[in-house]
Amino acid sequence: MKQFIYILFLLVSFGQALFAQSVETELLEVRLLERMPFPLGKDWYQAQKEGWKAEVMKDKKDVRAWENYLSACDAEYWEETDSLQKQKLDKERHKAFRKMQKCVPDTRFCYQRLLDQAKDKKKEEVLLQKLFSLKRTSELDYVNDIIRCQRAGQTDKIKEICKEWYSSGLYSHDLLSYCYNELVGLQENAIFVSGAYATLCYHYLLQYGAGLFKNVQIVDADDFNHPSSESEFWREIGMDSEELPDWKTMAGGKSKSCSWDSETSPKWKGRNNPGAWYLTVKKNRPVYYPQFTSTSYLKELKDSLYSEGLVFRYSTKPYDNLAVIRKNYEQKYLLDCLRQPLVQNSSVYFSGINYSKNYIVSLSPLLRFYDASGDKNQAIKLRHLLQGILDRREEDEIVSVERAEFNKLMKAVADRIKNMIKQGTTTVTVNSIKEEYQQLIDPVEP
Repeated sequence: MKQFIYILFLLVSFGQALFAQSVETELLEVRLLERMPFPLGKDWYQAQKEGWKAEVMKDKKDVRAWENYLSACDAEYWEETDSLQKQKLDKERHKAFRKMQKCVPDTRFCYQRLLDQAKDKKKEEVLLQKLFSLKRTSELDYVNDIIRCQRAGQTDKIKEICKEWYSSGLYSHDLLSYCYNELVGLQENAIFVSGAYATLCYHYLLQYGAGLFKNVQIVDADDFNHPSSESEFWREIGMDSEELPDWKTMAGGKSKSCSWDSETSPKWKGRNNPGAWYLTVKKNRPVYYPQFTSTSYLKELKDSLYSEGLVFRYSTKPYDNLAVIRKNYEQKYLLDCLRQPLVQNSSVYFSGINYSKNYIVSLSPLLRFYDASGDKNQAIKLRHLLQGILDRREEDEIVSVERAEFNKLMKAVADRIKNMIKQGTTTVTVNSIKEEYQQLIDPVEP
C-alpha cells in the first residue's frame, strides 16, 4: 500500500511538473516596449517580471535579464490602480534597481537608468561621459545616445556618433532609404521638421554620417513649434520679436502649451503655428513636415500643408503639388528596396511594412493621375509597386536576430490585446485597414 501511495505521489508530482512546464511564461523582450507602452494588464507584465527575475537569479551579471526585469517592474507599477499595491510595487522596483547597480554597475543600461533619475546637472554630465565611453553594439544604443546628445544640445557629439554609426552598419537600410526619400525632393535651404524619435536620428545619420543633404536644416518638432530665444535653432535663424513673439513671453514661461491667440498679441489671433509662417514668409525658407507628423498638427495646419509625396510642404498659397509628387517619384526616389525586398532590415522602432505603406498613401494621387491621363505604362508600373508593398509579408523574409525578437514580442502583444478584447477587459481596438489601402490602389470604376 505504501509502495502504491509512493508511486501515486511520484505520478502526481510528475504531472504537476508537466503542468508547470506547459504554462511557463514565454520570456519576451519587454525592454523594447519602453518607448511604446501597451495597456496589456498588470498580470501580463507580472508574469514577465517573475520570468525575468528567475533569469536574474540564475546569473546576476546578465544585463539583458536585468533590463527586461526592470522594464517589466516599471510596466506593472504603471498598470496598477490600487494605491497601496502601487506603493508596494514602487518599493520593489527601487529595491531591484539598487541590486542591479551592484551587479552590473559599469554598463550602458545602468548609466541610462541613473541618467533618467539624475537631477543634478554636474552629475548628469559625468554620467553622460561614462555612458558615451562605452561601446555601442546595436541600433538602440546609437539612437538612445543621439537623443541624449540632442536633449543636451551637444551637436558636435551627435556628428561624432553618427559617423561611427554609419561605419558600423548597425542601422536599418529600409528606414534609411525611407528617410533618404523624404529629404531628396526638398528645395534648397529647406527646413525639415523631424518629429518621430528614431527618424530624427536617421535624418542625422544621413546628414552627419553619410554626408548627404547638408543644405537641409533638420529641427526637432518640439523645438520648432515653440519659438524661443533660448533655442539654438531659433537663435541661429534670428527672431524678430515684432513678427515672432517668444513663446515663453506668451505663456509666462510656464508651459510649452501656450496660446498664440493671447490678448497680449492680437496680431496672432487665428494664425496657427506662427513659426512656419514666419520662416516661409519673412525668411523665405521652405518648411517641410514628414508624414509621421502628429495628427493634431496636421489638423491645425490642414489648410496650409500640401503633399509632395512622403512629406508635406507648408505654403500660404496653393500650387501644383501633384507635379512635384510626379517629379519625386519618377526622378528622385530610390525604390529598388521596395521592388526587390529580398532581405528585411527593419528598425526595431517601426515595423517596416508600416512606414512603407506611407508610399501607398502619398503616391495614390499620382496613380489616379496616370489612370485619368491614359498613361497605362506608368499606371501599371506604379500599381505593381504599391500592390507589392501591401502584399509584403515580413515573416517570409530574412530578418536580424534583434528584429526577430521584436516581431515575436509584437505578435504576443497582438494576441494579448485580442484576448482582452474578447474578455471585454480593454478599450483598445484593433482595426485592419488593408481594405482601405487596397481602395487607394485599385482602379476607380468609371
